[in-house]
Amino acid sequence: MKLLTLLAASTALLAPVASAHSPSPSGSAHHGHGFVSKLGCRALKAVMWDRVHLPSSEVYISENLHFWSATTYATPACVFTPESAKDVSRALRLAALTRIPIAVRGAGHLAVPGVSNVDGGVLVALSRMQDMSLSDEKDVVSIGPGLTWNDVYEFLEPDGLVAVGGRLSPVGVSGLLLAGGVSFYGSQYGWAADNIVNYELVLPTGRIVSVNADTNPDLFWALKGGSSNFGIVTRFDLRTHHSPLVWAGIHTVAEEHLPEFNAAIAKFATVGALDPLAATAPAIISPAANITVGGAILFYDSATESYPEALKMFTDIPSLSSSVGFKTLGAFTREVAAATKNGQRQTFCVGSTLATSEAMDLIADTFTPAIGHIRAAAPSANSTVSVTIQTITKAWLERTAEAGGSPLALDPERAPYFVHAQYVEWHDEADDEAVYDFVLGNEDAISDAAKGVGLWDQFKYLGDAARGQDILGSYGEANVARLREIASSVDPKGIWGKLLPGGFKIGGVVGKVVEHVKGSWAEGEEVVEKVRGELHGDHEEEDEDEEEHGEHY
Repeated sequence: MKLLTLLAASTALLAPVASAHSPSPSGSAHHGHGFVSKLGCRALKAVMWDRVHLPSSEVYISENLHFWSATTYATPACVFTPESAKDVSRALRLAALTRIPIAVRGAGHLAVPGVSNVDGGVLVALSRMQDMSLSDEKDVVSIGPGLTWNDVYEFLEPDGLVAVGGRLSPVGVSGLLLAGGVSFYGSQYGWAADNIVNYELVLPTGRIVSVNADTNPDLFWALKGGSSNFGIVTRFDLRTHHSPLVWAGIHTVAEEHLPEFNAAIAKFATVGALDPLAATAPAIISPAANITVGGAILFYDSATESYPEALKMFTDIPSLSSSVGFKTLGAFTREVAAATKNGQRQTFCVGSTLATSEAMDLIADTFTPAIGHIRAAAPSANSTVSVTIQTITKAWLERTAEAGGSPLALDPERAPYFVHAQYVEWHDEADDEAVYDFVLGNEDAISDAAKGVGLWDQFKYLGDAARGQDILGSYGEANVARLREIASSVDPKGIWGKLLPGGFKIGGVVGKVVEHVKGSWAEGEEVVEKVRGELHGDHEEEDEDEEEHGEHY
């Protein structure tokens, strides 16, 4: 059914909403927001009734709890579950008309409050967009934004193929790729987003476009780390790679071996990582009070070679436990994910240094003594507290350059880098501020120490961000200016910044958070009139855009 007809049907529901409410004497922000929220949800429900879910419905409850961290729970006015790019297009057009704020969620694995959920607006839950297909040559896989990396790996496994993606099976496709994407294959193939050959994108105007190196190289560059600033991606097309089995596992060492473990992290960055088949994600972990261990996620992209020389600095340390062996990528990501928990309050906090033994020592010497402080300041933080060290190699960044570059501002000539991510689990909302103060304070201390010896780098990886961290600003002035220019070109009226109050923004374009649509009941009636006015306009061009599914921007 055409958008004109659908909008006409929606006014039958919108008009009673407006007439049922006389102007509020207070004209408070709360009332104005509540009315606009109801209006926007009713408009969506009139257009796509089976995809809009109101509070108390089973789908609303299920989707609103479909988040990894309890810090991201919110109370949206309704949940919208699109099934196609056309659904998303219609929703964005209606959202612009009714001024209702929205949030977009893929698999819900980012722990930052307000990024993928919204109070009083529309939660656009992409759970039903799970189409997946392999090209005839089996060199490109097309992936829906509602999928997890476990879905992708299981789909490709029968052909001995992988896509460059998440290291934990439940991580979502969308969030990781729009952040750039750390994977086990970085030194071979760059960031996960460097392996994207095409995006299907719904622009803030509702127009559906294909974005690739030929149709729009600037926007293609911006999407590889620019987060949700340019619309909603409804399909990712990624290159596949042959990797039927890998040698991988988790190698855990006792506290008494932490000095050797920390030295191994530094040695891998400068020696072991020269082998592009090798990858690690080592961490200093305190699973409970008064217990600290070292745990290294070890990976080698080979179906035949075990205990490779590139990882011997870790495997030579006596272990408390070790699960290394041959397995599929999917099986390994499920193994890694088994140690994580859903539904707790969780946060990361990220920073970067150059990868040297001195940098590793200052990270460990700052973080390890502070573990007791967070357990005292936040009593419910009585389980995992950790810091993970990710090595970003020169080869990794060279692969990025070969793929056309990205906004992520790391200079290959300064590589290798350590990107470190603190992590805290806790249970009580009352401890939120103590936890955020702890991780941000630790990060400031690590940064100050690294600056003092010339080892600091400004880059912050979005996928491991904490509330309050300036992620896009860490991409550097030139890249931020380019992102701002690209955002202005696709959204000259700044629609997206008004619709999407949360997330990591590009300053000056989509960076202004709307205070939940302040206004009066009378202003809400004006929105209804605006919808009515749209019905008398010419929507033929919009409908043509919807049907030209592959139209280039």
